[in-house]
Amino acid sequence: MKDILMTKQAMVFLAIACFTGSCSKSSTPKNNGGGSGGKTSSTYPVITDSTYNPVDPTTPGTIGFFSSAWTARTFAEPTQDSAATAYSGVATDSLTINVNNVLAKASPYVFGNNSNLWIGQMVTQSNLMQYLTDLAPHIIRGPGGSISDVYFWNGTTANPAPADAPANLLTSSGSTTPLAPWYGTNTGTWTLSLDNYYNLLAQTGSTGILTMNYGYARYGTGPNPVATAAHLAADWVRYDNGRTKYWEIGNENFGNWEAGYQINTATNQDGQPATITGALYATHFQVFADSMRAAAQQVGATIYIGAVLYNTPPQPTDYASLQTWNQGVLAGAGSVADFFIVHDYFTAYNTNSS
Repeated sequence: MKDILMTKQAMVFLAIACFTGSCSKSSTPKNNGGGSGGKTSSTYPVITDSTYNPVDPTTPGTIGFFSSAWTARTFAEPTQDSAATAYSGVATDSLTINVNNVLAKASPYVFGNNSNLWIGQMVTQSNLMQYLTDLAPHIIRGPGGSISDVYFWNGTTANPAPADAPANLLTSSGSTTPLAPWYGTNTGTWTLSLDNYYNLLAQTGSTGILTMNYGYARYGTGPNPVATAAHLAADWVRYDNGRTKYWEIGNENFGNWEAGYQINTATNQDGQPATITGALYATHFQVFADSMRAAAQQVGATIYIGAVLYNTPPQPTDYASLQTWNQGVLAGAGSVADFFIVHDYFTAYNTNSS
């Protein structure tokens, strides 16, 4: 299974707040990015020539509802400037900044992180909770990366997975591997329970994004595994009861490392092919979205549901067949998904990088 820690978060649509032009600050900043009030340092002059009065631009469509939680920030001017070594030369270059020219307002969810399930029940660690609060990641993903496709949110120690989940999964090489399910009510010290994930969000003032077990729609052995998996996801939406706005259907399901990529057709009852395609995922995505949105309506919640797209990282040549994944997903579910999830691996495959 690939480690999701090195991926780019699904719902991050980057808006760069950049300012150019002539310098313009005021002594009473009232919005995000306020200025220094014309204070002059012993080593450099700061010159102001107008009032801080930015105009908000139109929100780019690529940001959309991810900007809904945007709030202004204030700048607290330090009482003094200090430098280890004062510059005694003559300045030959200058920098002018027009802080009134706002190109875009960045979504508060640009920076996020994961709450992987092997990190322990960390909500009891007050120092760690304070560090995370100070870090302010804004959005924390659960329950994990590839674990999501073997995760059963309502599983118990006695029954960690439903009865129609197989004991073993089929790998892309044709061998078998244990299902080894993870489950939401596990209160062991080495893992993170679902309720403590919610506690983590509450204690750190963060927003959640949850990844549904799509793999179960593929490897489930019941008469209608897609509907069964979608109903399980909808039950989670009801249990969540409006605490989470952002939901993903599966994790990197185009990858042969993911549970459900390859299934045993002998135990499948609804005629699914052995290997997943983007078009098949799109068909199943619609079933999940319908069930989850109906559940959200029942509890009076607003949710947004994302679909998995494939971003071509430097990978072995046998990944060439994945080039049709995006076409299949977009053709079948492009108008159904609220957003799209792209995991970007920035280093060459299986290679260390500086």
